Amino acid sequence: MDNKLYDILNDIANEFVNQNIVKEYKELDKIIYEKYPHELLMFNTAKEKLEEMKRYTTKLDIYKRDLSMAKEKLYSLPEVKRYLFIQREIQKELDKLSNEISKRLSNKFKEKKVL
Repeated sequence: MDNKLYDILNDIANEFVNQNIVKEYKELDKIIYEKYPHELLMFNTAKEKLEEMKRYTTKLDIYKRDLSMAKEKLYSLPEVKRYLFIQREIQKELDKLSNEISKRLSNKFKEKKVL
């Protein structure tokens, strides 16, 4: 791919990350990290313990329960709810953008069909 295409892709990426929803997502990331370190630690610890114990035993109910409880507590926080909502919205936008780029490129190839 030549540099001009990379420059165009870089411009698209810059335009995308400068949207208000992406800025809010980044801000929420900071807020959650600073405001809820205990909840994040509990969630990540429970997740790690479950993954570790999967290697040693099939009796994982206690670890699954701990993870579920930590996840429920973390995911019920208003900032985390908003963060996850924005995360889904950003993913939808990225999917639409990717599909639109594919569709436009595909159409360009169809226009110039030789055979």
